[in-house]
Parts: sequence; structure tokens; C-alpha cells
Amino acid sequence: MNIVIRNEQVEDYRRTEEVAREAFWNLYFPGATEHYVVHKMRSHPDFIKELAFVINVLFYL
Repeated sequence: MNIVIRNEQVEDYRRTEEVAREAFWNLYFPGATEHYVVHKMRSHPDFIKELAFVINVLFYL
């Protein structure tokens, strides 16, 4: 197994939002807004892009 922690890139945005939506989806209460918060925070003036990270986990057989 190989784990890589790196800064989030523009090409990661969609998948990051999808992961947030799926992580907070509630079957008993319709909707989830956390993925939208992730989307909107990137355009906030206080957002520090150098502190946004993603983790890639690669499994080898």
C-alpha cells in the first residue's frame, strides 16, 4: 500500500465534493449541503489553498 498526501489541485475539486456529499448523505433526512460548503469555501477570501490536502491511497497486489 502506498499513501500520498498532497495539496489539492483543480482537477481534484469534483471528486472531493463527491466524497463530501457521500460521507454526509443521510438516508433518513433528504439532502446534504456539506459538499456545497466545500465548493463555496474555495472562493472565500480567507481560504488558504496551501492548507487544502487530498490523500491518494494506492493498493498493490
